[in-house]
Amino acid sequence: MVSGERADRAGQQGFTLIELMVVVVIISIMASFALPKYQKVVERSRQGEAYLILGTLRDAEFRYRAEEGVYTNQLNVLGIDDPNTLPNIYFDYAIEDASNETFTTRATRNSYRRLPEVPVYSVTLDQDGNLVRGY
Repeated sequence: MVSGERADRAGQQGFTLIELMVVVVIISIMASFALPKYQKVVERSRQGEAYLILGTLRDAEFRYRAEEGVYTNQLNVLGIDDPNTLPNIYFDYAIEDASNETFTTRATRNSYRRLPEVPVYSVTLDQDGNLVRGY
């Protein structure tokens, strides 16, 4: 019986080093295709956050103009939290070209957790809701 048990165990050896290396190479190739796609999705989600904050700035500008009669280029007088002080900030926010009739809000991508292949770009929203993404 002892010789029969040894024969059963002989067929149940583990993986060989070659088999393990082939699996590692296949997983590495799959990861090399998936990682850039994942990074693009993450950057788009960060853009979505910027669009949301720009919309909040736009709404605050409308409220400010209803009270004061003019648009402002100062974030601290809008009655909202300054978006430049939020944690994990990926964009720098500013209000540009504020006058009696028009204003433009801008979010510019900063270097916080920005990968080298992601360029510095800005997203602009005007009082009419026109959204422009530029490099």
